[in-house]
Amino acid sequence: MSQAVGTRCDGVRTFSDLRARCDVDAVTDCWRWRQGRNDDDRPRLWCPVLHRCATLGSVICVLRTGAPPRWDEVWACTCSTRDCANPLHRERRTKSQHQQMMAQRPATTFRRAHIAAGRRVDSKLSDDAVQDIRTSGELLRIVAARHGISVPYASRIRLGQARRALAGWGSSVFNLGAPV
Repeated sequence: MSQAVGTRCDGVRTFSDLRARCDVDAVTDCWRWRQGRNDDDRPRLWCPVLHRCATLGSVICVLRTGAPPRWDEVWACTCSTRDCANPLHRERRTKSQHQQMMAQRPATTFRRAHIAAGRRVDSKLSDDAVQDIRTSGELLRIVAARHGISVPYASRIRLGQARRALAGWGSSVFNLGAPV
């Protein structure tokens, strides 16, 4: 049974094949990879030229240069989208350059707050519910049942170990770990 050219099993042979497997962000022009991933949650795809599954950077190198990347180079993403497959958002770097650039990237308070906000989008608990759990004088099992969470999670919220508020720009570093 033969597969039609350009199907998922055929692998990525052109930039059009690559873009067809992505969701394109109209604002940033990032091509967010939406298919296979490895254990590290990094995008992996079949590259017929390499005869193996490869990372996005390796496939983009093959598509741009016609050859696989050398052992000492990385095709690193220049935008903040980790799974971006847009070839214009990738640049060739040596592994040492890449490691130096990654070491210089600070884990800013803003980034931590952005990650925490993203996790809370699908959260069961609103900020009002968290405040209720912290201020309520009722037994934890009653509060947990009312909000549909486990008793240990309710306890962690009440103690300030879960759902901490992160300090914003200009705040003191002494506020980072403080419960709300």
